[in-house]
Amino acid sequence: MIPRLLLGALLLVVAWWTRRHGRALLTAVVQALRGPTTAVPLESDELAALRDMAVRCETLQDALRLRGEMGELPAPDDDLLAGRIDEVIRQLGRGTVIRSGITDVLAGFDEGRVELEVMEARGRLRGAADGAARGQAAEDLRGLGDRQALLDRLHVRRSELERASRQAIVELTRVHQTLRVAGDRKEVVTGEALAALHEAMGRARGALWVGHAVDVEVRDLLRGRTEIDT
Repeated sequence: MIPRLLLGALLLVVAWWTRRHGRALLTAVVQALRGPTTAVPLESDELAALRDMAVRCETLQDALRLRGEMGELPAPDDDLLAGRIDEVIRQLGRGTVIRSGITDVLAGFDEGRVELEVMEARGRLRGAADGAARGQAAEDLRGLGDRQALLDRLHVRRSELERASRQAIVELTRVHQTLRVAGDRKEVVTGEALAALHEAMGRARGALWVGHAVDVEVRDLLRGRTEIDT
Protein backbone atom coordinates (compact mmCIF):
# COMPACT_ATOMS: atom_id res chain seq x y z
CA MET A 1 0.00 0.00 0.00
CA ILE A 2 1.20 3.54 -0.70
CA PRO A 3 1.29 5.46 2.59
CA ARG A 4 -0.72 8.61 2.01
CA LEU A 5 1.73 10.82 3.89
CA LEU A 6 4.67 9.64 1.78
CA LEU A 7 2.67 10.06 -1.42
CA GLY A 8 1.64 13.56 -0.45
CA ALA A 9 5.17 14.47 0.59
CA LEU A 10 6.62 13.42 -2.77
CA LEU A 11 4.05 15.37 -4.75
CA LEU A 12 4.52 18.45 -2.56
CA VAL A 13 8.31 18.33 -2.95
CA VAL A 14 8.08 18.02 -6.73
CA ALA A 15 5.55 20.84 -6.90
CA TRP A 16 7.68 23.09 -4.66
CA TRP A 17 10.81 22.55 -6.73
CA THR A 18 8.98 23.12 -10.02
CA ARG A 19 7.30 26.30 -8.75
CA ARG A 20 10.47 27.70 -7.17
CA HIS A 21 12.68 27.06 -10.20
CA GLY A 22 10.10 27.24 -12.96
CA ARG A 23 11.92 30.00 -14.83
CA ALA A 24 15.20 28.12 -14.83
CA LEU A 25 13.46 24.92 -15.94
CA LEU A 26 11.73 26.76 -18.76
CA THR A 27 15.09 28.12 -19.85
CA ALA A 28 16.45 24.57 -19.87
CA VAL A 29 13.58 23.44 -22.10
CA VAL A 30 14.25 26.27 -24.55
CA GLN A 31 17.95 25.45 -24.63
CA ALA A 32 17.28 21.77 -25.20
CA LEU A 33 15.16 22.65 -28.22
CA ARG A 34 17.08 25.61 -29.65
CA GLY A 35 20.62 25.06 -28.49
CA PRO A 36 22.81 27.02 -26.03
CA THR A 37 22.07 30.72 -26.41
CA THR A 38 21.76 31.77 -22.76
CA ALA A 39 22.53 30.30 -19.37
CA VAL A 40 21.04 31.01 -15.96
CA PRO A 41 23.63 31.09 -13.15
CA LEU A 42 22.73 29.65 -9.77
CA GLU A 43 21.34 32.20 -7.36
CA SER A 44 22.62 32.32 -3.80
CA ASP A 45 19.47 30.75 -2.32
CA GLU A 46 19.56 27.96 -4.90
CA LEU A 47 23.19 27.26 -4.09
CA ALA A 48 22.44 27.16 -0.38
CA ALA A 49 19.59 24.70 -0.96
CA LEU A 50 21.80 22.50 -3.12
CA ARG A 51 24.49 22.45 -0.45
CA ASP A 52 21.92 21.37 2.12
CA MET A 53 20.77 18.55 -0.18
CA ALA A 54 24.36 17.54 -0.89
CA VAL A 55 24.80 16.50 2.74
CA ARG A 56 22.73 13.42 1.86
CA CYS A 57 23.79 12.96 -1.78
CA GLU A 58 27.36 12.10 -2.73
CA THR A 59 26.76 12.80 -6.42
CA LEU A 60 25.61 16.33 -5.69
CA GLN A 61 28.57 16.78 -3.35
CA ASP A 62 30.91 15.85 -6.20
CA ALA A 63 29.17 18.26 -8.57
CA LEU A 64 29.40 21.19 -6.15
CA ARG A 65 33.03 20.37 -5.39
CA LEU A 66 33.87 20.38 -9.10
CA ARG A 67 32.00 23.66 -9.53
CA GLY A 68 33.97 25.25 -6.70
CA GLU A 69 37.30 24.04 -8.04
CA MET A 70 36.47 25.21 -11.57
CA GLY A 71 35.58 28.61 -10.16
CA GLU A 72 39.16 28.95 -8.90
CA LEU A 73 40.70 28.09 -12.28
CA PRO A 74 41.39 30.61 -15.07
CA ALA A 75 38.14 31.26 -16.90
CA PRO A 76 37.90 30.27 -20.59
CA ASP A 77 37.37 32.85 -23.30
CA ASP A 78 33.62 32.53 -22.94
CA ASP A 79 30.78 34.00 -20.86
CA LEU A 80 28.36 31.10 -21.28
CA LEU A 81 30.18 28.01 -19.98
CA ALA A 82 29.91 28.84 -16.26
CA GLY A 83 26.18 29.34 -16.60
CA ARG A 84 25.78 26.06 -18.45
CA ILE A 85 27.69 24.29 -15.67
CA ASP A 86 25.30 25.84 -13.17
CA GLU A 87 22.30 24.65 -15.15
CA VAL A 88 23.62 21.10 -15.13
CA ILE A 89 24.06 21.29 -11.36
CA ARG A 90 20.57 22.75 -11.00
CA GLN A 91 19.18 19.78 -12.91
CA LEU A 92 21.22 17.42 -10.73
CA GLY A 93 19.60 18.96 -7.68
CA ARG A 94 16.15 18.60 -9.14
CA GLY A 95 16.81 14.95 -9.95
CA THR A 96 18.04 14.45 -6.39
CA VAL A 97 14.70 15.70 -5.03
CA ILE A 98 12.73 13.34 -7.27
CA ARG A 99 15.00 10.39 -6.51
CA SER A 100 14.75 11.00 -2.76
CA GLY A 101 10.98 11.17 -3.01
CA ILE A 102 10.85 7.87 -4.87
CA THR A 103 13.10 6.30 -2.23
CA ASP A 104 10.79 7.53 0.53
CA VAL A 105 7.74 6.05 -1.19
CA LEU A 106 9.48 2.70 -1.77
CA ALA A 107 10.59 2.62 1.86
CA GLY A 108 6.93 2.54 2.86
CA PHE A 109 6.47 -0.87 1.26
CA ASP A 110 7.45 -4.38 2.27
CA GLU A 111 8.07 -5.51 -1.30
CA GLY A 112 8.67 -9.09 -0.26
CA ARG A 113 5.22 -9.07 1.35
CA VAL A 114 3.70 -7.68 -1.86
CA GLU A 115 5.16 -10.58 -3.84
CA LEU A 116 3.86 -13.06 -1.27
CA GLU A 117 0.39 -11.53 -1.45
CA VAL A 118 0.44 -11.85 -5.25
CA MET A 119 1.29 -15.56 -4.98
CA GLU A 120 -1.44 -16.06 -2.38
CA ALA A 121 -4.02 -14.31 -4.59
CA ARG A 122 -3.05 -16.53 -7.52
CA GLY A 123 -3.50 -19.56 -5.31
CA ARG A 124 -6.96 -18.39 -4.23
CA LEU A 125 -7.91 -17.82 -7.86
CA ARG A 126 -6.83 -21.31 -8.85
CA GLY A 127 -8.64 -22.89 -5.89
CA ALA A 128 -11.81 -20.81 -6.04
CA ALA A 129 -14.89 -23.02 -5.57
CA ASP A 130 -17.46 -20.72 -7.14
CA GLY A 131 -17.87 -17.64 -9.30
CA ALA A 132 -18.03 -15.22 -6.38
CA ALA A 133 -14.77 -16.52 -4.94
CA ARG A 134 -13.12 -16.41 -8.36
CA GLY A 135 -14.32 -12.84 -8.91
CA GLN A 136 -12.98 -11.68 -5.54
CA ALA A 137 -9.64 -13.42 -6.07
CA ALA A 138 -9.33 -11.91 -9.55
CA GLU A 139 -10.10 -8.44 -8.18
CA ASP A 140 -7.51 -8.87 -5.43
CA LEU A 141 -4.95 -10.03 -7.96
CA ARG A 142 -5.56 -7.03 -10.23
CA GLY A 143 -5.08 -4.62 -7.33
CA LEU A 144 -1.91 -6.35 -6.23
CA GLY A 145 -0.65 -6.41 -9.81
CA ASP A 146 -1.21 -2.66 -10.10
CA ARG A 147 0.68 -2.11 -6.89
CA GLN A 148 3.57 -4.30 -7.98
CA ALA A 149 3.73 -2.61 -11.40
CA LEU A 150 3.89 0.80 -9.72
CA LEU A 151 6.77 -0.32 -7.52
CA ASP A 152 8.61 -1.76 -10.51
CA ARG A 153 8.23 1.47 -12.49
CA LEU A 154 9.45 3.56 -9.56
CA HIS A 155 12.54 1.36 -9.28
CA VAL A 156 13.20 1.79 -13.00
CA ARG A 157 12.76 5.56 -12.84
CA ARG A 158 15.07 5.86 -9.87
CA SER A 159 17.73 3.84 -11.70
CA GLU A 160 17.40 6.11 -14.73
CA LEU A 161 17.94 9.17 -12.57
CA GLU A 162 20.98 7.59 -10.97
CA ARG A 163 22.52 6.77 -14.37
CA ALA A 164 21.84 10.28 -15.63
CA SER A 165 23.50 11.77 -12.54
CA ARG A 166 26.59 9.61 -12.95
CA GLN A 167 26.88 10.63 -16.61
CA ALA A 168 26.61 14.31 -15.65
CA ILE A 169 29.47 13.89 -13.17
CA VAL A 170 31.58 12.27 -15.89
CA GLU A 171 31.03 15.29 -18.14
CA LEU A 172 31.63 17.82 -15.35
CA THR A 173 34.87 16.00 -14.51
CA ARG A 174 35.93 16.19 -18.17
CA VAL A 175 35.38 19.96 -18.19
CA HIS A 176 37.22 20.33 -14.88
CA GLN A 177 40.23 18.39 -16.13
CA THR A 178 40.43 20.44 -19.32
CA LEU A 179 40.31 23.72 -17.41
CA ARG A 180 42.86 22.50 -14.87
CA VAL A 181 45.34 21.40 -17.54
CA ALA A 182 44.91 24.72 -19.36
CA GLY A 183 45.49 26.55 -16.09
CA ASP A 184 48.67 24.58 -15.40
CA ARG A 185 49.92 25.52 -18.86
CA LYS A 186 48.88 29.15 -18.42
CA GLU A 187 46.63 28.79 -21.47
CA VAL A 188 43.16 30.14 -22.16
CA VAL A 189 40.67 27.61 -23.48
CA THR A 190 39.36 28.77 -26.85
CA GLY A 191 38.33 27.42 -30.23
CA GLU A 192 37.81 23.70 -30.61
CA ALA A 193 38.80 23.01 -27.01
CA LEU A 194 36.11 25.40 -25.79
CA ALA A 195 33.57 23.88 -28.17
CA ALA A 196 34.38 20.47 -26.69
CA LEU A 197 33.54 21.78 -23.22
CA HIS A 198 30.19 23.02 -24.43
CA GLU A 199 29.57 19.65 -26.04
CA ALA A 200 30.33 17.97 -22.71
CA MET A 201 27.79 20.18 -20.96
CA GLY A 202 25.31 19.44 -23.74
CA ARG A 203 25.75 15.72 -23.14
CA ALA A 204 25.31 16.22 -19.40
CA ARG A 205 22.18 18.25 -19.95
CA GLY A 206 20.88 15.64 -22.38
CA ALA A 207 21.49 12.86 -19.86
CA LEU A 208 19.77 14.82 -17.11
CA TRP A 209 16.85 15.73 -19.33
CA VAL A 210 15.51 12.30 -18.42
CA GLY A 211 14.81 13.93 -15.05
CA HIS A 212 12.02 16.00 -16.58
CA ALA A 213 10.40 12.94 -18.14
CA VAL A 214 10.81 11.02 -14.89
CA ASP A 215 9.30 13.90 -12.92
CA VAL A 216 6.23 13.91 -15.14
CA GLU A 217 5.86 10.14 -15.16
CA VAL A 218 6.32 9.77 -11.41
CA ARG A 219 3.58 12.32 -10.81
CA ASP A 220 1.37 10.56 -13.36
CA LEU A 221 2.05 7.22 -11.71
CA LEU A 222 1.13 8.49 -8.27
CA ARG A 223 -1.56 11.05 -9.01
CA GLY A 224 -4.97 9.48 -8.83
CA ARG A 225 -3.53 6.15 -7.73
CA THR A 226 -4.46 6.48 -4.05
CA GLU A 227 -7.05 3.76 -4.59
CA ILE A 228 -4.08 1.38 -4.35
CA ASP A 229 -3.74 2.64 -0.81
CA THR A 230 -6.96 0.96 0.21
